[in-house]
Amino acid sequence: MLHCEELSHGIADTVSGGGEPALIFLHGFLGDGQTWKQIADGCGRSAWAIDLPGHGRSNVVPSTSQDPFSDVATAFWQLVEERGVELVDLVGYSMGGRLAMHIALERPDKVRRLVLESAHPGLEAEVERHQRVQADAEWAKRIRNDWPQVVQAWHEQSVFTSLKGSHLQSELMAEKQTGDPFSLSVALELFSTGRQNPLADRLSTLPMPVLFVSGEMDTRYCEIGERLVSRPGPIHHYIQKDAGHVVHREQPEAYLHVLKQFIQG
Repeated sequence: MLHCEELSHGIADTVSGGGEPALIFLHGFLGDGQTWKQIADGCGRSAWAIDLPGHGRSNVVPSTSQDPFSDVATAFWQLVEERGVELVDLVGYSMGGRLAMHIALERPDKVRRLVLESAHPGLEAEVERHQRVQADAEWAKRIRNDWPQVVQAWHEQSVFTSLKGSHLQSELMAEKQTGDPFSLSVALELFSTGRQNPLADRLSTLPMPVLFVSGEMDTRYCEIGERLVSRPGPIHHYIQKDAGHVVHREQPEAYLHVLKQFIQG
């Protein structure tokens, strides 16, 4: 179900309880594990990235599931255990961040540090969840019928305003045109924010330090971060200047500095 690839080699032993925890990255929708390569290389330790269902080399995704978020969490921990890993530092962006929440909540004793970048904790109102499910179903239909041209329309959404007209926008669109449209469309519907249970209250009960990262130009996710840190619990919020939704690609050096400080703390 999940493909895991080592992006960066370090001298630390991350298995069988020796040395540092395994550093594992989860990408966003339309991406794959390779989108984390620059950040992983800068961490100075062994780092892995997982291709999430419907993406990269995990392109086979079930068309139906009663609880797809729980399914991914279970598959993640099975993969980790098969590799002999006892503890992880987990980093997730956008859809990958939402899945990272479920992964950490399923086995909080196995996560030392959790980083959530531009990741929604779940819609509270039933009407909002329903509307989001319908909107994602429409996007899924466009992906199946208008691939790869729909990639440009995806990046013209308001959440990506900070990228408009930039070289990075073109780079990201080029990277994301290589996927399988059917698998991607199924993944979008399965992991729609509208299908995700609201997790804000549960996140505040996690035992490990949690870092929520947002870009200052992404006002929606800055507000989400502020709401999360207003609750009791282990969550800290970092707002990156001159960045929008894709902080780790828009400001990679600053992001890497903050990430290393947090996971080494």
